[in-house]
Amino acid sequence: MSKKVVSEHTNMKTIRMIILGCLALIVAILLIAYLCVSQYYKEHFYAQTYINGMDCSNLTAAEARERITENVNTYVLNVKERNDVTERVVGADIGLKCTFDQDIAKVLDEQSAYSWILNTWQDNKVDNPYQLTYDEEKLNAVIDKLECLQEKNEVAPENAKVSSYSKDKGFTVVAEKQGTKIDKDKFVKAIQASIKNLDSQVVIEKQDCYVKPEITSEDTSIKNTMDTINKYMATKITYKFGNKTEVFDQADIGPALKVSKKGNVSIDEDKIKEYVEKLAKTYNIVPASIDFKTSYGTVVPVENIDLGWKLDTDTEQKDLIASVKKGEQKQKDPTCKKKGRAYGTTELVGNTYVEVDLKNQKIFFYKNGKKMVDAGIVSGNPNTGHSTPAGAYVIAFKDYDRYLKGATWNSHVTYWMPFNNDIGLHDAYWQHGNFGGSRYLVHGSHGCVNLSLTTAKTIYNNVDAGTPVICYR
Repeated sequence: MSKKVVSEHTNMKTIRMIILGCLALIVAILLIAYLCVSQYYKEHFYAQTYINGMDCSNLTAAEARERITENVNTYVLNVKERNDVTERVVGADIGLKCTFDQDIAKVLDEQSAYSWILNTWQDNKVDNPYQLTYDEEKLNAVIDKLECLQEKNEVAPENAKVSSYSKDKGFTVVAEKQGTKIDKDKFVKAIQASIKNLDSQVVIEKQDCYVKPEITSEDTSIKNTMDTINKYMATKITYKFGNKTEVFDQADIGPALKVSKKGNVSIDEDKIKEYVEKLAKTYNIVPASIDFKTSYGTVVPVENIDLGWKLDTDTEQKDLIASVKKGEQKQKDPTCKKKGRAYGTTELVGNTYVEVDLKNQKIFFYKNGKKMVDAGIVSGNPNTGHSTPAGAYVIAFKDYDRYLKGATWNSHVTYWMPFNNDIGLHDAYWQHGNFGGSRYLVHGSHGCVNLSLTTAKTIYNNVDAGTPVICYR
C-alpha cells in the first residue's frame, strides 16, 4: 500500500472522530440544558400556566400565591357599557378575598418537571387551588348604585316598525333601536362570573345583558306588513266621467293606510269617503230645476229633479275599499244613484223621453226626436190626495204581465214602467178606454199614469231603464 493511500485513510478517520465528538458534545450540552430547565421547573410553574385564569407563568409557589393575593387585594372590575361608558366594581368595596383550599406548593409538586418541554407551547390551566369569596349584600349594593341601572339613564329598546306615510318616501322600515336598558339578572350573573375569574373587564354587550327589541327590521312581521302595504299601494283605479278621468292611486291610498303597533294594516274608511265625496262634489250634476220645452212649444219650469248624474257614494266607497284590499288596477265607470243619458251634458232630457201633461191629461213620447205617442191619460186623483207628482224622473225598469198590489187593490197590468218609486206608467183596462179630459178627478189613480193598452205597448217597446219622464202642470 502506498504512503499516499495510508495518509488519506488516516485523515478520514480523524474527521469522523471529530464529527462524532462534536455531536456528543452537542447532545451533552442539550442534556445538561434539559436537566437544568427540568430542575428549574421543579420549583417553578410551566410557562403558559394559569391558576383560576390568572397568569402564573414561571413563578414559584410563593410568588404565585403572592401574585394571587395581591391581585385579589387590588382587584378592580371595569364594566364596559354602551356609548363608551365604563364603570368600576372595586374588590375592596365588596369584601373580596381569597382562601386557598390547598397549598399551591402541592399543586406545583403535581407538575412533572421533566415534561416541561411538552408543555411549553400550550396553556396549562389549574383550577380551584383557592376560592374567592365576597359579601353578596355589598356586591348587590355596589351594583344597584351603578349608573347604568339608574332609571334616569335607562333607555328602553324600540322595536323596528313601518313608518307613517310620507308624500316623499311613502312607507319605510324604521330600524330598531337598541337602547341602554339592562336585564339585571343577566347583568348580575355576568359581574359575578367576571369576579370569580378575576377578569379585568366585562363587556356588557358581549355578555348579552341588554334588553333587546322584540322586533327587528328583519322580522317576518315587518316583511308581511310591507308586503300588504305594497299590495295596497299598487292599486290604481281610473274613473271615467265622460271625456274626463280621475285616477285613484298611491297618492290617495297612502294617507288612507294605518299601521298599528302590531304591524296590522288597516284602511281609514273616512279617508276613502272623503275621496269619493270629493268626486261627487266635482262631478254630480243634479240641478234644482230645469226649463222644459213642451210639445206645445212653451217652456215650463220643472222641479223635483231626478235626472242627471249622482254618485252612489256609499256603494262606491265600499267598492273602492274592496279594490284596495285586492290591489286592483282597472278602469271603471263610477257607481251612480242617478245616471244621465250622456255625462257632462247640460241638456239632461235629450231627444228620447216621455212627456206627461198633468193639467191637460196628455202623454207624448219622443224617440230620437220623433213623436211616437200623442194620447190621453188618467193620472192620480187629487181629490183623494193621490195627485201624480210633477217632476223630472227616469224609468227605473220595465216589467211585463204582472199584478200591482195595494191596500185595497190587486190589479193586473200587461206593461209596467215605474219612474217614481211605486208610481209608474201602465195600461189600465178598468178605465174602459176612457182617457184624457177630467176623468182623473173622479176615476183617477193612486198616483200612476193610466194608459190605453196600445199607448202602453208602444212606449214599453221603445224605452229603456233611464229614459226620462217629465211630468208638469
